[in-house]
Formats: sequence, C-alpha cells, structure tokens
Amino acid sequence: MTPAQKVRIVKGLQQNGEIVAMTGDGVNDAPSLKAADIGVAMGTGVDVAKQAADMILTDDNFATIEKAIEEGRGVYENIRKSVIFLLSSNLGELMTMFAAVALGLASPLKSSHILWINLITDSLPALALGVDKNDGKSLMRCPPRKAAESLFARGGMACTLLYGALITGIGLAAFLV
Repeated sequence: MTPAQKVRIVKGLQQNGEIVAMTGDGVNDAPSLKAADIGVAMGTGVDVAKQAADMILTDDNFATIEKAIEEGRGVYENIRKSVIFLLSSNLGELMTMFAAVALGLASPLKSSHILWINLITDSLPALALGVDKNDGKSLMRCPPRKAAESLFARGGMACTLLYGALITGIGLAAFLV
C-alpha cells in the first residue's frame, strides 16, 4: 500500500466522523501518521516516523496504546471532577454573598472566611479529586468523547449549579441560625 493510499484511508475515516489512530514505523508511514488524529510510531521505527507521530511506543507493544487511552481518560475525568467541585464551591460563596445583600442581611462571609474556604476547604479536596484512582474498566466501556465536548457536558453544568445552590442554602441557613 502506498503512502498516499494510507493517507486517503485516514482522511476517509475522519470524514465519516471516526477518530483515527495510525501506527507505523517506516518513512512510508509518516504522512498517514501526521494525518491521523493520533499517530503512534514504534520505538524501533525510523526517526522520520517518530517525528511525525504524536506518541512513540518505546516497548513496541500495542497493549500500551490501550493503557495510554485509559490513563488519558482517567486524567480527564479527574480534571473534570476537580473543576466542577471548585466552581461549585466558589459559586456557592458568590451566591451566598449576593443572597445576603438581596435580603438586606449583613455580609455572611468575611474576607478571612473566604480565604479559609479557598485555601483549606477547596484546595485539599480538589487535590484529592485530582489524584483519584479511576476505574479503568468503566472508563474504557464508554465511547470516546467528542473533541469539542465541553467539560460541563454530561450534566456537569447542572451539578455545578445544584451544588452551588446547595452550598448557598446551607451557608445562609447557618448564618441565620
């Protein structure tokens, strides 16, 4: 198969909405490695293929590709969980302050409270969420997400707003009691 035919196959699959991974180790694979969504070169391959690739399999083992995809999905999920948690907490603080002003109450959160919330109660749980061990098997059962999919897709925005409102309600109730 010629390099042009390989590129044509990659482009055709991409036009059908497929995410294309291409593996190769020779000079003739370089154009299709570059054209693919992710090009994977073998560690024993030529330098041209390695330079055109996005990823190099140093052990030349195809199972490593699956493990890399699993790790990447896990990192993405951890980032998503951390962002939703941090935004929920900060949204709760903000809505608490606005609600207090709207109700004509004194400020429920002083600057030292906000500092404490942001430094201690936000950072440590967010750090824990960021290094959370994901269940690789369940991550790999899901189809790949769309490249343009937002961090807030799949209910992320609803969770952020719901948790923020819950924090606001509890914060105001604690302030009033």
